[in-house]
Amino acid sequence: MLNPFKGHRAEKKSILLDENHETLAEFAWLDGAIFFNKNGVASDAGRYIQVPAGTQPKYGEGGRHLAARAISQLADCVAICVSSSGKITLYVNGRERYKVRLN
Repeated sequence: MLNPFKGHRAEKKSILLDENHETLAEFAWLDGAIFFNKNGVASDAGRYIQVPAGTQPKYGEGGRHLAARAISQLADCVAICVSSSGKITLYVNGRERYKVRLN
C-alpha cells in the first residue's frame, strides 16, 4: 500500500485536529499500522510490522496484538491495538499495560 500521508504537511496530519479524526479512523479499519510521532503527527499508514522470528503469540493473542506487542518492544514506543472484536490494548516495552473491551 502506498503511504497516504507522504507529501502532506505535518499540520494536516495531526491527530490533535478534529477534522482529521474521521480520516484517521478510516485508516485504522484497514490492515497495517499507523505511526505517529511524539507530537501526534501521522507519518505512515497501512504498514506491516515484521515480528522477529521466535516471537511467540500469547494465549488468545492474534496477529494485530502480536505485532503491537513486538513493535512496542523493538521501537521503545507505545503501541495501541484495536482488534476486530472490540478489544483495545495498550502495549509498552512489549508488555500489556491497559485493556478495555468495547461492546
